[in-house]
Amino acid sequence: MRGMGRLRALVCQAALALLAASLLVGCGSSSPSTTTTIPVSPAAVPVQGAPASHAGAAAQVAGAPIAAAGYRHWVAVERALGAGGSPDHQALGFLITSEWIVHEAAARHITVSDAEVRRRFEELVHRSFPKPGELQKYLARAHETEADLLVRIRIELLTQRILAQVAAGKSGSERAAALRRFQAAFKQRWKQLTSCSPGYVMEDCREYKGGPEKLAARPHAPAASAASSP
Repeated sequence: MRGMGRLRALVCQAALALLAASLLVGCGSSSPSTTTTIPVSPAAVPVQGAPASHAGAAAQVAGAPIAAAGYRHWVAVERALGAGGSPDHQALGFLITSEWIVHEAAARHITVSDAEVRRRFEELVHRSFPKPGELQKYLARAHETEADLLVRIRIELLTQRILAQVAAGKSGSERAAALRRFQAAFKQRWKQLTSCSPGYVMEDCREYKGGPEKLAARPHAPAASAASSP
């Protein structure tokens, strides 16, 4: 998963960082549930039992909200996975960039079915971690749910198809140039449609003016659903 290629990583670095980390650390073994609902984006993952104080939106992308409670859930995941840098920054960047990818795919009429997501998940799980029970252990340790892993795979597959469409019919330097142009236009377009609430402003938000970021996830409180498995 880490070897996706430089250009793909440039387009969706934040969105795929957590996916690569979780699957390579060890996402488990027993077969994934066929009843788990696959959210349309990481921001849509349910956060059960979130306190009322966590209500409200951290950001919006083209009018689609990223709830503060969901943001805090992904901060807890980042911290549990031991990601370098700022977990606050990486979690919000992941959520925002994932929304960009979902909206871009919709604009291009690109879809990924639940069946495709489940097949990819099963391939990764059974190939690397065949022992029963390891999936549940990983989810508890990483403060994740099965839906979290499935939705990350949806984002990965959408990203692959967007880039394939951009590069279609091109080769060599033409392909590389097309992907560079797309990457620049992609960020510029969606950043202008991304609004962040006070306390959540970072460089992917149109309100960002430079300077240090002080995201509102401090002090940290893991989401209530963090240690639960589906």
